[in-house]
Amino acid sequence: MRGETAYLNDLLAEDYISVNGSGAVRTKADIIEMSRKYAANNQGPMPDLPPSPVSIIGDAAIVQHDNQSERSVDVFYYRDGRWYAWYSQHTRK
Repeated sequence: MRGETAYLNDLLAEDYISVNGSGAVRTKADIIEMSRKYAANNQGPMPDLPPSPVSIIGDAAIVQHDNQSERSVDVFYYRDGRWYAWYSQHTRK
């Protein structure tokens, strides 16, 4: 949300995919560019986000988000001493 593209580049796996509530597929490069644009147009305070449940099973983690307009699930994997975001699925309520 702050346009921290270096952070996103390190966090998102090279084959990262995000599917939004309309079914549009976005790649790592798409998400990084969207973050940069969002940050340029939204300079106000960061929104308060509630904690999200996290399930860790071996080298995988699932994070579930639920807000007023959508639900989402993020899948992470642990490799070479760090976590990578691999997939996100967003569903409109």
